[in-house]
Amino acid sequence: VARVDDQVELWVADEGAGLSPTPRAVERPVGSSGVGLEIAAAAAEAAGGHLVMPPSGEAGTRIRVVLPLVL
Repeated sequence: VARVDDQVELWVADEGAGLSPTPRAVERPVGSSGVGLEIAAAAAEAAGGHLVMPPSGEAGTRIRVVLPLVL
């Protein structure tokens, strides 16, 4: 977690298979509904923020959650 100007940034990472640059609905892990990222993006946007997914050539996924700083 870091404060950057008038925002808070939170990085979330895992070491799974990673996300395809062109996600396909049929390629979900067993037991996954495939909507977690959409829900996270909607929650961030509802709070005035957004998600950033930098490209990664490696396994795993890193997502930066950017939210406005409210004091």
